[in-house]
Amino acid sequence: MNGSPLKVQRSYDSQNRVLSNLKKLTLFPVYWLIVRCFLRERAILISNPAYNMDILCLALKQNNNNLVVIARGKYLSHLERIFSLFRILLNRFGIKGLNIEQSIDLDIPSSIFSDNPEGIKQRQKIIIGKITDSLNKNNNNFKHRDVYFYDLLIKKIKDDLVTPLVDMEIQSKGVKNLLKNLKPVSVLSQMNFGSNAAMGYYSSKMGIPSYLISHGSHVPHKNEYANREHEIIAQNILYGNYNHLVAQTPFAQEMILTKQFNTEIILNVHPILWGQKVVRKTKNKAGKFTIVHAGTPKFRHQRRLIYETSDEYVQALSEICDCVKNICDIELIIKTRPLDYELTVNSLIELLSPLPSNVVIETSRPFSEVLAETDLLISFSSTTIEEALVNYIPVLLYGGHGRYAHIPVEPFSENNDNIVMPVTWVKSNSELAKYFKILSLKYNEFSETQLNFEKYIHENDDTVDFVNYFFQKIYT
Repeated sequence: MNGSPLKVQRSYDSQNRVLSNLKKLTLFPVYWLIVRCFLRERAILISNPAYNMDILCLALKQNNNNLVVIARGKYLSHLERIFSLFRILLNRFGIKGLNIEQSIDLDIPSSIFSDNPEGIKQRQKIIIGKITDSLNKNNNNFKHRDVYFYDLLIKKIKDDLVTPLVDMEIQSKGVKNLLKNLKPVSVLSQMNFGSNAAMGYYSSKMGIPSYLISHGSHVPHKNEYANREHEIIAQNILYGNYNHLVAQTPFAQEMILTKQFNTEIILNVHPILWGQKVVRKTKNKAGKFTIVHAGTPKFRHQRRLIYETSDEYVQALSEICDCVKNICDIELIIKTRPLDYELTVNSLIELLSPLPSNVVIETSRPFSEVLAETDLLISFSSTTIEEALVNYIPVLLYGGHGRYAHIPVEPFSENNDNIVMPVTWVKSNSELAKYFKILSLKYNEFSETQLNFEKYIHENDDTVDFVNYFFQKIYT
């Protein structure tokens, strides 16, 4: 016997702590030297390159090829990191410009700059220990209808509270120290939760220009449940302690204003993290009316009232396919996301089989390319809805058994059957059939009518060009 499993686990944990500490002791001086000598007061710091932040960084770098973009976390390979450091070194001495085709120049795990992470873990362990000790003294009370849930509660505390809270404190302290050492010329983020909220808070406290640019769709609602969910999402990605809150649509601006933020910190821009302007194609090769369905299925732990379940997603697609299968002048493209979530593409094909001849499932082309061919977008709740509207493409809201309209409009009905509108909301399968019956007779009129999209798009006079504004703030 080599000892009890508990002793083996403790020994393994101890070895991991030693290795982790050695790694930090090795990496911290290296990163500290790089930051202090080559990057201080000349870089921008971003939360991460996801959700098209990399595209925005490329636009900034192409405007100034000496701009250094640093991302929190690990995104580069070891080889890419070595080459990046070499380019930064050459650029520092004016020998060569940076690679403007690479969105980030270096990645830095902010936890490396955290003070005493082991001390943070021990302090949290003491706090949680006091909670569990208190629960232990009263463990007989954790019983309901002969179901004993004390063990489940303890497991929930240890697994779902301790680990994320410890990680958040380590990351947040690391962000604070990274900002102190780096002194970036600006901070950009598309999120405001966890350590990203700390990035906005500390950068504002240190007088560093910071921009929160949401990667999502935000729409005020009169329905209290829908509005509450939009408020929660907005707190995570639209507004927070950044000193510039970027509103990419009038709806987003309205959401920010509901929280009574100073209007001077709101920056109205045309979409920069989503809603890429597309060059519309007049007609596809067959001259058909092209409908695109683009939904956003979520994992179970992310699902809210305003998101559809996988079952609802499949049901809606099945009902839409059934409506279009006999309309030969209409083509339906089902645009899926690269992630499978709870539903693989193969499963979707099987569940929708046999697919009508005028229906295709698109898995590989970028959404912007598909959107350029679109005459009508169908979705339940997705940023794709506003992406279509800012490109003057009408939207049909459908799915989720009609419980929610992402853009608040009156539902389609016998008394409200004008479908030549920027946004139409259909609540039921029977109404969907009526909608498509009208569309089959009016799709030419639908394509040729100039619709009014003004309420969904910022007027040019109310917006600034973000790239120009960004550099004006840096250099003035």
